[in-house]
Amino acid sequence: MNLAWARQKDVKKSEWIVFGVPDQSGSHAKRKGSVFGPKKIREISIDRGIIFRKGEESVLQPEKGTLKNNVTDYGNILKKNVRQFVREAVFHGKKPIVIGGDHSITFEVLQGINDVMKDVCVIYLDAHPDFICSSNKYYGSVICDARNLSNINLKKSVEVGTRAPEKEELVNLKKQHLRTITPIEIVEKGIKDVVNEIKRIVGKNVYLSIDMDVVDPAFAPGVSTPVPGGLSSKEFIYLIKIAELDILGFDIMEVTPRHDIQDMTSHLAAIAIEEIVSK
Repeated sequence: MNLAWARQKDVKKSEWIVFGVPDQSGSHAKRKGSVFGPKKIREISIDRGIIFRKGEESVLQPEKGTLKNNVTDYGNILKKNVRQFVREAVFHGKKPIVIGGDHSITFEVLQGINDVMKDVCVIYLDAHPDFICSSNKYYGSVICDARNLSNINLKKSVEVGTRAPEKEELVNLKKQHLRTITPIEIVEKGIKDVVNEIKRIVGKNVYLSIDMDVVDPAFAPGVSTPVPGGLSSKEFIYLIKIAELDILGFDIMEVTPRHDIQDMTSHLAAIAIEEIVSK
């Protein structure tokens, strides 16, 4: 089953390549089930993104921009193959859309981008900083692991929506001078000013990583580690339109369908993909 807006069968004609990574091996969460995220997001994109009228198919359009026939759904791949797949995709001018799975998959993606691109910055949307350095190669060490990649520039990167750091992470964030924007700061400054600040921080080569727990569980309950006080769905959709920066690619991680309510989280994740690829 393909994502609803992945209609281009010829990869050579595509700008975006979707692939799922149904893997939660890097998760330490008590709530399991992110392995089912790719399947559910695809299902919901079709169930709620396509309307049939008199036998004719109508694809619902994004809030801003229009959909182009430039997205191919490659299916699922193993986590161990992500780095090579991303490396080849980016080398050939394609933009990966990665559906997880747990957030440790993002490090595999960044390794692939690091192999072929220089001076890459990351916009990291997450309720947690993921900056644990006392452990590695799991969903809580993504940023620390990425710090050691030669072409990933954390000085031009930014974390958004963080609100549940561990003490170690606060120390590491301070040492790295990584800009972190909390939901409270978004309330104080306003979402538009925050987006403008992000645009001033980041460089030319931008990768967007999304943990769906960045959204408040009132809007996205089906995640591995929910934390109250997050973004509203409206703030989230506005924020991800920062993809107008012409990003290198993006991922959406940590959707956990078995803990969702009426597929709210999967639906929002599907809408996020639609909004980002629209122009």
